[in-house]
Amino acid sequence: MPTTTPLSIYLLKKGINANTSVLKLNNANSHNVELDGTTSKMHVQTPTSNPPAFAKLFTKSNQLAKVDFGTNQFTGAVLELHHAGQTFFIAFGKGYHMIEMDYMVHDFGLRTALNLVDTKDIRGVDTASNKTTPLNARIQSGLSAEVSDFPIDIDEDLLSAIEGLSNDAGFGSRVSGRRRALKVNFKGKLEELPKLLLNAYKKYNTPLPNEFKWVENIREVTESTTITSLNTELVALLQKLQVNGPSKDDNIYMIAPDVYGSDVVGFSYGANNKLRSDILSLQRYLDKVVKEEGTLELKHLKTDYKVFAKDEDHKTKNTWTGYDCLYSELEKDGKHYELRAGIWYEINVDFVKEINKVMESIASYDVTLPAYNHDSEGAYNKDVADNDTNIECLDTKNIYLGGGQSRFEFCDLVNKDNGHDKLTDLIHVKHYTSSATLSHLFSQGVVSAEIFRRSEEARQKLYSNHKGVMPLTDPAIAPNAGDYRIVYAIYDIEALPTKLPFFSKVNLKNAFNRLQLLGYEVALAHVEMHPDKKAQTKIKPSKKRVKLPSAA
Repeated sequence: MPTTTPLSIYLLKKGINANTSVLKLNNANSHNVELDGTTSKMHVQTPTSNPPAFAKLFTKSNQLAKVDFGTNQFTGAVLELHHAGQTFFIAFGKGYHMIEMDYMVHDFGLRTALNLVDTKDIRGVDTASNKTTPLNARIQSGLSAEVSDFPIDIDEDLLSAIEGLSNDAGFGSRVSGRRRALKVNFKGKLEELPKLLLNAYKKYNTPLPNEFKWVENIREVTESTTITSLNTELVALLQKLQVNGPSKDDNIYMIAPDVYGSDVVGFSYGANNKLRSDILSLQRYLDKVVKEEGTLELKHLKTDYKVFAKDEDHKTKNTWTGYDCLYSELEKDGKHYELRAGIWYEINVDFVKEINKVMESIASYDVTLPAYNHDSEGAYNKDVADNDTNIECLDTKNIYLGGGQSRFEFCDLVNKDNGHDKLTDLIHVKHYTSSATLSHLFSQGVVSAEIFRRSEEARQKLYSNHKGVMPLTDPAIAPNAGDYRIVYAIYDIEALPTKLPFFSKVNLKNAFNRLQLLGYEVALAHVEMHPDKKAQTKIKPSKKRVKLPSAA
């Protein structure tokens, strides 16, 4: 019976200088390996032996000093194989620690596995979500499954690994791929390795099956040379923006990388800055750096100058690097890149065109909503309704369902008569602070619209709690979705939808498609920021001494 040997296979990038150290060989011995048609070497680490970690719990307390707990042996090796114009590295044991991963083809393992795995026999996937903060997930199945059986959002999730049964017996019964590494259980002889590696390279260059075409839409950029090049261009754009101010073609600005609390009322740039602005301002941040440093460099963004989210008493609630707060889209060498929350992504240009085409089909709201010059979203909603007899404010007026087990906010504003058509407009208002807040906004509009259509209980409470607001009064009558328009009103953004972050556009596309399927009209409302609000800064409140009464 042939021996089964686990292999982790990597492919060296093209154009790497022969003198570049792509392996860490500090404590390894190298040996030539004779394989026809190849130049091959085996690099073997010097084995190390250590007591198991749990032994220290006792020995450090002078307990069981004479007990032999045994040892754990750590060893690893890498086979370096040059064949047919390619260089492969096969890691054994802990040998992968010897490989400089930046020099390996970033998607060799995943892409090759996608072409090797039986599309009806997938056993596990690893994904990262882009809906809000990236969340990693591992989903496994004990039974044969197709990709559609896994809870993957093909528009928004990144696939980082896949495992399943092999469609090619030459690679064994089961294969897996994680970014750079292809893992197989090899049952052949040593002299058959070159053929296996060449077949793997052919699989890597094969177009993906239709079931996996979506994987090519979005990928995280992991190559250090590409990241360095993008960062260089980013800094150059920021230097130009700092001197000349923003232009209409710029797609670079500041957004919070995380959701922050409602107690945050402004932002400061620099640890000792006593001034804060109500909104994140890239211009103010850049001016701060250049004023103090005389120039702008990447290190200033990444480490030296942070953004501080402040509460009313000027206490810091969140701290981020300037780099993590940057959002940017760049076109470089015919490719589309996006920087979000400190991570660069490459986005398929055809996918970008597809999403932008949907954005162009979303209507702009015919009603011009008042400019935002308020201290909170709630104050804005109340003020809009107070100054327009056709608009009612439902902000924070939650509807409880199922005996109070669940609740939802129907919308922020209802426009009963917009003056343009006979539709009732259900308006959802949101301050654009991060991709996460927009994701919540778009989801809220869909969830509310679905509940309104299907739940008689929700309609009964809506109509009774807000008499005269909705055109129908009998909750037993299901509303005609075509009589309503879902409006997403967003402030603190330069333009809609063109200046939305790309992943927010994807969120919006999905919400738009869902609402259209339900029968609703959909529109976007760009709420201008009042000039006074843009210019507004506040000074850290001084601590007033309280004079204590003198003793009697």
